[in-house]
Amino acid sequence: MNIEQERADLLPCPFCGCSMSMSAVARDWWRVAGDHDDDCILYDQRHDAPQSDDQKQALIEAWNSRAALQSQDRDEGYRAMAAEYQRWIDAYHQGMDYEDFLKKEARRIEGEGE
Repeated sequence: MNIEQERADLLPCPFCGCSMSMSAVARDWWRVAGDHDDDCILYDQRHDAPQSDDQKQALIEAWNSRAALQSQDRDEGYRAMAAEYQRWIDAYHQGMDYEDFLKKEARRIEGEGE
């Protein structure tokens, strides 16, 4: 996938509207980044996943689901993203890969809707 395709696959930042791109960081991580406005709540934040093809796609899907939060209140969206990110960090430290984490999150969300 080339950089133009990767940009096209990522939705813009839901808070400041900047375009987003994905890059490989060292040998271990994929990173979604953008040139956020200085007052954007995502300014200077990292959005990473372990470097593998399936994790790359999972990170794209995760970013795009976060970008869909645009219609929510900024503070509410920020709290939801921070909580999701903390759950991912906890899961990663327990040995879970990102795809399994997303499946677990989907089950958790479906359970809340019942």
